[in-house]
Amino acid sequence: MTHVFLQILNRSISASYLILAVLLLRLLFRRAPKWCTVALWGTVAIRLICPFSIPSVFSLIPSAETVSPDIMMDQTPEIHTGIPIVNQVVNPMIGSSFAPDPATSANPLQVWIPTVALLWTVGMAALLAYAVIGYVRVKRTVATAVLLHENMYQSENVTSPFVLGIFKPNIYLPFQMSEGDREHVIAHELAHIRRKDHLWKPLGFFLLTLHWFNPLLWIGYVLFCRDIELACDEKVIKDLDRNARADYSQALLSCSAKRRRIAACPLAFGEVDVKHRVKSVLHYKKPAFWILLVAVVAGIVLSVCFLTDPVKPTPNLGETDPDQLSDAAIALMEQYPEFFGLDASAGLDVFVSQMAPGHYSFGLLPHSEQEHDFREVWALGGTYAEEMRIILSTYDLDEEDIYIIPWHNPVSSYLGEWQIILEGEDPEEKRAAYIARIQKMLFE
Repeated sequence: MTHVFLQILNRSISASYLILAVLLLRLLFRRAPKWCTVALWGTVAIRLICPFSIPSVFSLIPSAETVSPDIMMDQTPEIHTGIPIVNQVVNPMIGSSFAPDPATSANPLQVWIPTVALLWTVGMAALLAYAVIGYVRVKRTVATAVLLHENMYQSENVTSPFVLGIFKPNIYLPFQMSEGDREHVIAHELAHIRRKDHLWKPLGFFLLTLHWFNPLLWIGYVLFCRDIELACDEKVIKDLDRNARADYSQALLSCSAKRRRIAACPLAFGEVDVKHRVKSVLHYKKPAFWILLVAVVAGIVLSVCFLTDPVKPTPNLGETDPDQLSDAAIALMEQYPEFFGLDASAGLDVFVSQMAPGHYSFGLLPHSEQEHDFREVWALGGTYAEEMRIILSTYDLDEEDIYIIPWHNPVSSYLGEWQIILEGEDPEEKRAAYIARIQKMLFE
């Protein structure tokens, strides 16, 4: 369950960027056909449902896997948002709060993440139960409905027209309705059925159930419900004259549903944002062709940029092919295999400690923005400066990508020169001068 939760979490984070993009496009293309906006929400559904994604250099998703499945086992747990400034702010807090206990080597996330996964399951079950109970109540309400025509029914228990049913959708109407209102209502509800909204809305609610912890999904679902109603309104009124649109608006006001809760079903005629819908109907103008064209192109660009994942950079691994190494490097690789073939994509950290005057010991690890675990550094062992110089030459790195880190080995009572601060000396300047001298030893 924990693994499934982390997959859902990463998918939800990736979809959040797409939701923000859709929200922006909704504002920019308010004059575009409403079906275009509904189609944009379809891309969000694809992002949430599809278990895989194609890597692309055009992707604007910062990271396809923000939370690694291995985070519970990491000695230094961290997330990878793909946004450096966020990583720099959040990861130190994660590292300090969830670092493994030195005594037990247990990562607190081994408890926290399964607990959160359990809460996610409970919340999901609660929303599903809410949807099922709501559906059963509505079915009971219309159990005595009378057939009007084909899939249209009338019921004394219905206060507002709606569509109910997934595989066999039916239209339910109240008895007290004028012929004029009924004509517009039926046209609207039939538009819902033709557009398959009786399928898309429950699907949207199901996705909301899976991602209930994401506030952007709640915003997206509410706006999606509004947009499918606006799209149906537009489909019905686009060929009506001004007087007929006024009658349609009056039908909206007459049949507005007084709902105060999120619903998976049904699709009611006046279910959401009646004031905005009436205004939209009365001020409807057929969109210009160029607006439609720009909206379609924007949707295609959105899909390319947000339905794809960023291309993972090829690891910059150190050379380990004996045919490409000098005899000295081959000998060192046999003696210090742990220092060869490291992933140097982010650079390398060279740990230097002094065991005695003029006696330096060097260790090597892939660079990390977080402080390396003390035991990891201690277990490195060490080489001489001449040896480390040869080892570093097997990596395709510039000098500025190699970070010198002064370190005190606990088995040594000798204090390195960078640790001895005399009166009036600046500790930072002393450390910088020490690092500069080590760099000369390794690179000159």
